[in-house]
Amino acid sequence: MTMQNTINKMQDTAVDGSSDGLLNKWQLAAKLGVGKRTVDAWMKKRRLPFIKCGKTVRFRWPDVLEKLNEFRVN
Repeated sequence: MTMQNTINKMQDTAVDGSSDGLLNKWQLAAKLGVGKRTVDAWMKKRRLPFIKCGKTVRFRWPDVLEKLNEFRVN
């Protein structure tokens, strides 16, 4: 799945109430329709904004959508 398809899919799907909460890697990967390793790779390349406290990593869904929209090609 291409980045553009992923972004379009994210915008078309409902947020399911998680816009207020924090997502872990598995939850974010499921929402994006990608694997956990892809989330890890995007984090390493600074394509995803994340919050890190110790060894715990969490994501805010609105921040993720905003950042991924920077990669939109129209």
